[in-house]
Amino acid sequence: MAQLSETMLTEARIEAQLLTLRRERVEVRSLVRQTVSDLRHFTRIPIELDNTGARIVLDADPALLRQALWNLINNAVRHAGPGATIWVQVSVADETAVVAVTDDGAGMTETDRARLFQPFSSPPGENDGHGTGLGMLVAQRVVTAHGGRLLIDTIDGRGTSILCALPLGHAVENLAPSAVDGAPDEEAS
Repeated sequence: MAQLSETMLTEARIEAQLLTLRRERVEVRSLVRQTVSDLRHFTRIPIELDNTGARIVLDADPALLRQALWNLINNAVRHAGPGATIWVQVSVADETAVVAVTDDGAGMTETDRARLFQPFSSPPGENDGHGTGLGMLVAQRVVTAHGGRLLIDTIDGRGTSILCALPLGHAVENLAPSAVDGAPDEEAS
């Protein structure tokens, strides 16, 4: 319930242009490990974590980045379907920290994918009363404000992968909606 309230409050602050990044050195592997650990307490769906390797440090707002990661992983948990497994992998490629959230669930239709970053949207029949339809929008805006991108690869009936790519450099961007609105950065593999 606290995460739900936090997501709604963050979106309201972004819309009102009242939220700024409070950057500090963040160790990505540790942040992902803690987020996955916390989420495991709220679901029976298995979340597998591949998080081995050297430390990955970037300048980021740890609270907002954690919220974005929570929203990405929680979205997979909520929409993958019964019997699905979620995999979270952390890696580095080309001076970019990459957090991949993959599920072997139902995947998304083109319509679902087009609505993914629209406010207050959930797939038809999936409004379970536990979400606001803001989680993915907030995740996208937070990642974009950190100079990163969300990349989506999905096949209806076969699962979805969402890659959160964050530059290791010092990208600085405002969280104002005008700075991050527009079509989401999406690429299919």
